[in-house]
Amino acid sequence: MKIGVLALQGDFDVHRKRLEELGAEVVLVKKPEQFGEIAGLVIPGGESSTFLNLLGEEGFAKLKDFVHVKPTFGTCAGAILLANEVENPKQAGLGALDITIRRNAYGRPLALAGAASPRAAVAQKANEKNSRRNICGRDQRLDLSPGSR
Repeated sequence: MKIGVLALQGDFDVHRKRLEELGAEVVLVKKPEQFGEIAGLVIPGGESSTFLNLLGEEGFAKLKDFVHVKPTFGTCAGAILLANEVENPKQAGLGALDITIRRNAYGRPLALAGAASPRAAVAQKANEKNSRRNICGRDQRLDLSPGSR
């Protein structure tokens, strides 16, 4: 089974590697024409508005068609794109998940830099333990739409 990873920007290579470890044949999707080659898709983290710019109107339309008929998983920016509604700022969503995403729900990245929060403390401790740098830049809030409860 071929699984695509949208490889326009973001940390798509981490998703590719993990899917390959799990035995999937992975296609790095860089053009909308490739949607026909895959059985499912992962949309990685990154910047959702950058995905929109890179996809363009035609690419966005083809992605929207795909996610309504094939299995699709999104992390961070991918989840934002899959949402029915996106706020702060308002942007187009694919309408595949009956959720509302509020981008930067807990503040802009620069406003949060160095802020003491439980999440930051947990991330720092995990990063020290694993010798990995924290690359999460923003926090979105995900709300179920009224009809999905």
